[in-house]
Formats: sequence, C-alpha cells, structure tokens
Amino acid sequence: MKKSLGINLAELKGGEEESEQALAKIYIEKPPDEETLRLKGKLYALISLASADSLKLKDFLDKALEELKIEYYGDTQDNVLKSLERGIKKAYFYVQAEIQAKGILTEGVDFNIVVAILWGNVLYLGQLGLTKVAILREGNLKFIGETEGFSKDIKSETSRVRLSSGLIHEKDFLILGTTQFWEAFPPESIKTYLLGYPLGQAVKLLTEKLGKDQSQALVKNRALVAGLFLNFEFKIFPTQEESLSIITPERLLQSPSRANVLTKLKSLFSLKKVAELVPVKAGKGLLSSASLPLKANLGKGAAVLRDKARWLKQRLMRFLVIVLPSLKERMQEEEPEVYLKKPATGNPRSFLLLAFLLIVILAVSLFVTLKNKGRAQDHQKFQTLVTKAQENLKESQRVSLSETEKKNKLEEAQSLLSGTSSLNLNQEDGEQLKELKTEIEKGLYKVFSVQEEVVFDLSSIDKNAAPTGLSENEGKLYLLDRIKANLYQVDLVSKKTESFSFNQEEVGKPTLLAVNPQGVFLLSLDRGVSKFSPQTNGFALVIEKDDAWGEVADFDSFYSNLYLLSPSQEQIFKYVPLEAGFSNHLQFLNEPGGADLQKGVALTIDGSVYVLAADGQVFKYAAGKRQDFSLKGFDLGFKKPSRIFTQTDFKEIYILDSEHKGVAIFDKDGNYVKLVQNDGWNNLLDLWVDAKEENLYLLSQTKISKVGLK
Repeated sequence: MKKSLGINLAELKGGEEESEQALAKIYIEKPPDEETLRLKGKLYALISLASADSLKLKDFLDKALEELKIEYYGDTQDNVLKSLERGIKKAYFYVQAEIQAKGILTEGVDFNIVVAILWGNVLYLGQLGLTKVAILREGNLKFIGETEGFSKDIKSETSRVRLSSGLIHEKDFLILGTTQFWEAFPPESIKTYLLGYPLGQAVKLLTEKLGKDQSQALVKNRALVAGLFLNFEFKIFPTQEESLSIITPERLLQSPSRANVLTKLKSLFSLKKVAELVPVKAGKGLLSSASLPLKANLGKGAAVLRDKARWLKQRLMRFLVIVLPSLKERMQEEEPEVYLKKPATGNPRSFLLLAFLLIVILAVSLFVTLKNKGRAQDHQKFQTLVTKAQENLKESQRVSLSETEKKNKLEEAQSLLSGTSSLNLNQEDGEQLKELKTEIEKGLYKVFSVQEEVVFDLSSIDKNAAPTGLSENEGKLYLLDRIKANLYQVDLVSKKTESFSFNQEEVGKPTLLAVNPQGVFLLSLDRGVSKFSPQTNGFALVIEKDDAWGEVADFDSFYSNLYLLSPSQEQIFKYVPLEAGFSNHLQFLNEPGGADLQKGVALTIDGSVYVLAADGQVFKYAAGKRQDFSLKGFDLGFKKPSRIFTQTDFKEIYILDSEHKGVAIFDKDGNYVKLVQNDGWNNLLDLWVDAKEENLYLLSQTKISKVGLK
C-alpha cells in the first residue's frame, strides 16, 4: 500500500492581460529527474513586479524564476533552507541588475517573491518583500510565523529573506498571496469561502467577487492581485504491483447484488481494478488460498506509519464483519462455481489466516523499513564523521606543523570517530572505520609498521627446535633451546649455524641465557650456572645452585659480572669473576626492592640496572639505590611487556611487547620515541640490538628477524 500527500490546487488572478508596469505570476515547478525531486521537493512560487517605467515584466519574472531554480536545485546535497535562501537572493539580484542595466532607478521598482517547497509532508517557505503566506488549520487562519508548529521567521544576514518551516497536517489550506491580494480579500473573508465551499468553487466565487469590485485602488493594482491556494489530504491506495484475489461465486457476480459487493470491496480497499478471475470447480463453503502481497511506501516519519497501521486495521475489521457474512450466506445457498486465481482449499478459516498474514506482513515490513531507514541514516552520519576525521588526519601530516599541532589534529580525528560507536554499521563501513582508526593511532602514538628480513629460521635444520633466549657475542647470535637441550650459534656474516648439545645431568635444565666476552652462560634452577666455551665447545658448571636465589626471573651480564633478578627475594644478586670461578652471591641492592621488584620480569644493564615490571613500569637502580626514573609519553600503554635491552653507549632503551607485536623505544630519560611493529610478529620471545643501534634482531618462534632502525 502506498501513502502520499494529495494536493488540491487553485489559482486566483486579478488580471489576465499582461501589463508593462505591474504583473504577478504563479509558478509550479519540479525538477526533471526523480532523484532531485526526492531530495529537494516540488516548488511553488508567486512573484510580483511593479515599475514606474514600462518594462517587459513577464521576461523579468520568468528569468528570475530560472535563476532561482538553478540555484535551488543545483546542489541536491545542500540544506533545503540554505539553498532556498540563496535562490531567492539570486532572483532578486538578477532583477536589480537588469533594471539598473536599463538605466532605471531601483527605488521605483517593487519586487516581491514567496516560494513554498513541499518535501513529503514538510513545508519550507522563503519570502522577500511584502508577500504573505497564511495557513488555515482547524478553522483558524493565521499568517506563517504566528502559527503553532512552524518555526518563526529567521532573518538572513541581509535581513531581506524570511525563512520558515513546519509540518503539513491533513485538511490544511495554504494561501500564498500578494499584498494586493490580501487587501482585496481580508483573512476572515478567505476563511468563510474556503470552509463553506469546495476549493474550486470557493476560488471561483472569490474571482467573481474581485471582478465586481471597482474601487479605484483595486482597479489600479488589479494586475498585482494573485493568490495560490493549496489544500492537503493524505491518500492511501494500492500500488500497481499489488493485487487482491477475491473469492466470488460466478452466479453471485451475475446476480443483482454483484455491483453492491464490488462497490463495498472497492470502498474498503480503494482498488483501482479487481484482479482477473479464473474459473475452477469447488464444493460447498467459503473457499480461498488468496494472499495480498504488500509493498509499503511508508512516507515520512513515524506518524505516517501509525496512520497506515490504523487504516489497515479498520479496513480488515470492516471486511471481516460486513462483507464476509454476506458472501458466505449467498455461497452456501447457491453452491456455485467459484472463480479463483488459485484452487480453493475449502476451509473458511483461510480468511482469518489471510487477515493474520496481512498483519504479520505489515509488522515485518514496518520493522524492515524502519531498520533500513535507520541504517541509511547511520551510514550518512558515519560518512560525515569519517570525512572530517580524514581531513584532520591529512592536515596532521603537514611537515610545517609542530608536534603539538599534529597531536591536536590527530586527537580531534580520533574524537570524531568515537562518535561512530552508537551507529549500526555495515561490514564495509566497519572495515573502513577499523583501517582509519589504525592509521590515526599510528600517527598519534608514533607507531611505525616495518618490514623484516629473516636472518635465519631454525626450523630449516631442526623442525622441532624451540628456542627461548637470544644474545650475541663477537658477531655471533646464541639461542637457547631448553626443550631440546641445545645451544645454537648463528654467524651474522656467513649465516652459518652450529648446534651444541649439553648433558642435562651436568648442566641441568637451563632456562636463561647471558653472554659476555668470557663466554656463554646458562642458568639452571636445579644445578646453577654453566659456562659454554666457544674455544672448546664444552660446558662446565661455574656457580652452584644457591637456595638464596628463590625464584629467578632473568639473568644478564655486564662486562664479566653476572646478575640474577629474584622477585621473590626482592633482590638482584651479583657475581664477580675470580681467578678461579666466581665469588659468592652479592646483594646489589642496599635494601630489598619491595613491591616494585616483586613485579619484575626482566632486567638490562648499562652501568645502571633497569628492571622491567609486568605492568610496563621500569625501575632504575645505581650503586644499589633506586633512582628517580620513569617512562613517559607512551599513551598506548603496554599490554604484555616481557624483555628489556640497552647497553652502555646506547641512546635508547628497547622493550619487547608481544601483544603489540613490536618493540617500544624510549630515550635514556624515559621519553617515548616510537613503536616499531609488524602484524606478522606472532609469539615474540626475545630481542637484541647491535652496538651502533642500527639493527634490531627479534626471536619469534624459530625465526630470527632483522629490522633497520635508522
């Protein structure tokens, strides 16, 4: 079913003859294409022009209207009131310019225009000059601006164009009139005629009354008397595609009551035509397998939807209560042939089923339409927010902007996208939003996607390799595989790889690795610290297990000293090399590190000791004391930090975060520099940076990857 705004229209003109000094014209225009009509509506205009000099006024008015239409319909995406205001101004300035071009003073010219735009049941008005628009609603006639439900006049920046808008109600009358029209017909007179007669007859009587009025003022200005009357009513009718299969016995169709039955059906359903009937045989009873497909054009707004539901309910009840009993009686008496589109089922309850199906179809159509409308509105809002966010992102990439200005632009873009959280987005919009958010975050949080170079993959020599630690000495990378009880050595120049097995009965089950010029050291909680000598390719226990260690989270070397991080003991244990082996454990901290050290997961040393906590905090210790140090500016925050690395001559500190799939970099004062990441970095285990801070090496599962840092 389709619901549309019906308009009854009538025009009143004071004089049919064209004058060269005064003229008023009525125009009714619509764009040539349906899409523009859907977006900008239909245009009704009343324009008047009076001049002390003789002019071809019709040409002036026609051209002024063309200027207005071009400006109004030119941009279908622009706001209706704004484009209407510009169109009226353009028409006005055209007339002014043409009159001045003819050497006529504009002070002697009176130009007035009123334009009504109807878009569904929404009315937009633009007025310039002394024209007036009135609305007759529920017996009250008031000029627009004084009427409840319409926005009050809005002055433009030139204080010449007045704009109004509001909703049209059923049975409203809208009257557009020149000043001379309202002088000839007072509002009460207009009201009396419109309420007392049909619109066409009322305007005819007003025209006759105007012709009899021979007052001097009216005779002089008769050509300027003009009015346009619009009367509104909402009509509901089936679309061309809709049809209703009607169950009607042949003899009933031929009986004297046939016309009455069809008349009732037409009044109930406003049918333009009854479906073609095909004869089939059937038995007794009221038979049907008919259905009524609905295609709902729901109009504008929730009010229209409620009206339609109410209308259909009323018609169904009348059909079930009034028409069906009459049909059933006749059919039971005559046992006729039945004319159907489809074979009859012989079940009288089918009509109740039909009614139920109609209601279900209506409910579903209402739901789907509202849902689709909501999605369309959400999509439009989404595109607006995304466009503005993209503009801010592009602006932030200008080289001339300071870091603060760039950050402000990116934060503004991010704030705009937060407005999409309440929108119902389709899959394509969701993917676009995800990509844009990622791009903004990378700019805001200094995230750099980098390409990796795979230096070596241990799975090429051992498919079951499971390395867990990575370190370097003299151009060779060392990897500990505690599952396979192997130590791997990879030459960075030749890419040659060697594997050294150790005896777990002698070395234990090492979990941590540290390297210094003296050799490679493996820490096992069940045996102690063992040393691998590259010269002999052998392993030897150099520090026996010490119960004082407790739980050891990390193990590192600085020059020839060894350091063990023990969160459970809130201490860092230090071992100093002696002529034969190492000293007993020394406590590096003057006093236990407390709760901070209990969260420690890794350490690195550049003369000071840096301890990385599980929550991403870094604590710095020097000469056994906690220093004033903290990380700053990493707004993304850590997710799963696990390793930290720096050296004496380094300018920066490197922290591995497997959840971020990258490495966060800070300067030695703790200021955030950037985050380098790669979406392919899954299960990052350890890192190492070369002496010049030019290359970053990462251990991910069995791969050793290299990334350039400069």
